[in-house]
Amino acid sequence: MTPHGVTASGWATVRRSDRCHGRAKSGWRAGALAAVAQLGSGELLAALLPSARSPVSGFGQALIDVLPGPGVDMVVATAQAKDKALLRASLAASALSLGYLAARLEAQGRGRGRWFLVGQGLIGGAAAASRPENSSASSLLAGLGAGAAGAGTLALVAGKARQPRERVLLAASGLALGTAGALRRRERAAADRRREQMPLPAPARPAAPVPPAAEFAIPGITPLFTPNRSFYVTDTALTAPRVDPGRWRLRIRGLVEHELEFSLQELLAMELVEVDATLVCVHNPIGGDRISGARWLGVPLGALLGTAGVRPESDQVLTHSVTGFTAGLPVEMVGEGPIPLVALGMNGEPLTMRNGFPARLLTPGIWGADASTKWLSTVELTTWANASDYWDARGWPRVPGAVRPGSRIDVPADRSAVVAGSAIAAGIAWAPRRGVSGVEVAIDGGSWQQARLSPQIAPTLWRQWALTWQAESGEHQLQVRTLSGDEVQEENPAPPYPHGSCGYHTIRVQVRNNGAQPRRWRPRLAQTSADLSSRFRLAANAPPAWRRQGFPRQPTFAEPLPPARRSLRQLLPSRP
Repeated sequence: MTPHGVTASGWATVRRSDRCHGRAKSGWRAGALAAVAQLGSGELLAALLPSARSPVSGFGQALIDVLPGPGVDMVVATAQAKDKALLRASLAASALSLGYLAARLEAQGRGRGRWFLVGQGLIGGAAAASRPENSSASSLLAGLGAGAAGAGTLALVAGKARQPRERVLLAASGLALGTAGALRRRERAAADRRREQMPLPAPARPAAPVPPAAEFAIPGITPLFTPNRSFYVTDTALTAPRVDPGRWRLRIRGLVEHELEFSLQELLAMELVEVDATLVCVHNPIGGDRISGARWLGVPLGALLGTAGVRPESDQVLTHSVTGFTAGLPVEMVGEGPIPLVALGMNGEPLTMRNGFPARLLTPGIWGADASTKWLSTVELTTWANASDYWDARGWPRVPGAVRPGSRIDVPADRSAVVAGSAIAAGIAWAPRRGVSGVEVAIDGGSWQQARLSPQIAPTLWRQWALTWQAESGEHQLQVRTLSGDEVQEENPAPPYPHGSCGYHTIRVQVRNNGAQPRRWRPRLAQTSADLSSRFRLAANAPPAWRRQGFPRQPTFAEPLPPARRSLRQLLPSRP
């Protein structure tokens, strides 16, 4: 018997278990150090090398591009505006897991773990190098350097007891990450300074002046013109590219009489027009905030194509981003009016980096994914038979989708407390194809009541609405809908795929007498619970919506090509 009455076989089992636990703990420690070293060196090299991208960012961008349509919808529904942040956190967690796997492989001998990390770095570098906005050589070098740093760290710490050098390695990796972050921030600040210093000329065709009383003085209501820093951002780029405005060129090519190329200064010297318009993301849920309004400045796309000369056999305008993203429009939608617009400015300033600087396409009344290419680089005239765009290839309809009339309640907030008596309900409504002609509100499922509207600045720009109602004690439900001519907002809820979400925005409020307010945590808890329930419900509806169109096979639609000979004027109003 061994001490404490444990048999020899039992004592051996305990010692083997301790050794296994120690090896696992050592493996996690070595793997984590190697992963952090690989991440830090990759980010630092990407920040130092010209036009480079880190290998982990290359992995993330590749994942965005290969994620199936239902997966995209589910991620966007649950994470909403935090989808990129969620992806970055997942990439960091995956890197730590792969580091542990490398440590386990290293324990098997022959340097397998080190080769695994080198290969991982090279694959990430290759993914980054495949992107058109990145330098292939710099990205590959960053990937190789990251793999070598991870492999070197693993060789120093794998299978060894905890040593002081581990703290040095961890500090060095942290310093590399911090330095990379500082360099990126400095790069962004320099790019923003160059952008802000770029003067915008006065438009040759300005938009109508905004009346002094164009907006309601109601706390919490969305402004008609979204501040640039708050304008919603959604795209397929993990990080917004930093485009050098001095070297950037817009190219017109394909089925045209004359292929053309314009610098930013040449575009700014043209006859510029202003357009007041609301832009809506196809993934905007009912009551969502993936929607914003701005006063845009730019060159009509029709003017550029008129100069190039469109050949009669072309029927698609395929726009290309510097990131490789593409979106197609029917040639018939490009007329003589200001829309579509090659936008160069918004709200009196150059476009922000995240919103497509130096140029983007703007087509009000069409979902942003179909006709609002950011970081625009090329306009190609082609045919639908010969070219598919980014979303076509991923199962979305080839027909550019028209934005449906919609509305949102901003005041009061969902699940909030309201004081009994005269109360205000207010929000925004949009119908960018023909404009908002009316907004109606129903309380507790009763008859629809006409809300008052802010003055119409442009049919393509949303309008504010407000309604005064008598709030009685108890819980109440508020619903809102938009009228656009003879068209009424769709009542039945539908997910974003394939034609954009629809349904009435509905909220619930608790009306209390004598101004008694509940404890702060109660309405917040109710709001959080309702928000999470809505997100998960929207995510759960995504796979069935795709299956109804034939997924996983390539989905089919009743109208595979754009509507024959439908002009832009039939889809959108023209500004006088």
